[in-house]
Amino acid sequence: MPSASTREQAGKTQVVLDVWVGKDDLVLKSQQSGKGKQGDEVVTEEYSDYGVASKEEAPPASAVLTWDEYMAALSKG
Repeated sequence: MPSASTREQAGKTQVVLDVWVGKDDLVLKSQQSGKGKQGDEVVTEEYSDYGVASKEEAPPASAVLTWDEYMAALSKG
């Protein structure tokens, strides 16, 4: 869960994190919900294919934000 200062920077007043775990103790799904400056927000992630090599490639550095840049953009709305 995001730290209090991270939550405050993003304008969130509350964050709830739900995690679903499979029989093999691996995370299957997570859902983060909260209230922010823009209203209710929900982020859901599903996980699968543990141990399988990913086909994705990292984006070029010019297309990536630092955490501080990302949080600053969120706080601006």
